[in-house]
Amino acid sequence: RYSDEALRLDPRSAQAQMNRGRLFMRMRRLADARAAASRARAIAPGSVTAIDLQMVVELAAGDLAAARRVLTGGFADVPRDALLV
Repeated sequence: RYSDEALRLDPRSAQAQMNRGRLFMRMRRLADARAAASRARAIAPGSVTAIDLQMVVELAAGDLAAARRVLTGGFADVPRDALLV
């Protein structure tokens, strides 16, 4: 319910999409989680958190090849200094 409201107020919020994706993942609604993670990545392609969510969703779905694709190709849009701790 709150997830729907957050997206109604700000449909371009990557954070709201990620929250929705995590919620769907907990509910084992993996197709919905995958869609929310993809929307988050489209909104914020350089977000390490969105990349992580998409990879975890693919792993939860049992698609190791897709998770590897996300991991290997996902960081192309991430600024190098964002990866430094």
